[in-house]
Amino acid sequence: MPEKLVNSEVQYRPVATPGGNPPAGELFMYFKADKKLYIKDSAGVETEVNSGGGGDNNVEVLSTTTGIDGKIATTTDLLVVPAGKTAVITRIDIIPTTVTGFSSKAKAGVGIAAGEDDIMSSTNLNGLNSVLKSFGFETEGVFVLGGTGQTIKLGIDSGATATTYTLTVKLIGYIF
Repeated sequence: MPEKLVNSEVQYRPVATPGGNPPAGELFMYFKADKKLYIKDSAGVETEVNSGGGGDNNVEVLSTTTGIDGKIATTTDLLVVPAGKTAVITRIDIIPTTVTGFSSKAKAGVGIAAGEDDIMSSTNLNGLNSVLKSFGFETEGVFVLGGTGQTIKLGIDSGATATTYTLTVKLIGYIF
């Protein structure tokens, strides 16, 4: 099918859920009376698109884990993917919340598989020596998806050398 480009607004009339299903590999897209956009796939599954306020397919903070001791090599659970859902992590923020007597960096990764580095490869947390800094890791390309019941973890491979070094980790992404 050739592309159709629209260079102005498009007016839609709300519809009830369409009867039948689209052909394999295609989608129905429509607005309902609730003024929300939906898609329906060839299996008949209807999904609200970008529902806002924490719904599926909205990038948001999925978990915030505090009080992680960044001085020791350890594994910390960050998120258990809910039953029947899949998690897509698009960004990871690592934030020091207490730092004293800092002299060398930690090395850490985030993931599901053993080694906890299949979402964010084990990385030196360079420059993360103050509570006024944070380390942001953007995922790109092929994503490792967290499936039902899987646990996404932080793996500290080598701890920082410091008197105190406490971290907060935020997982940002969406659940569908």
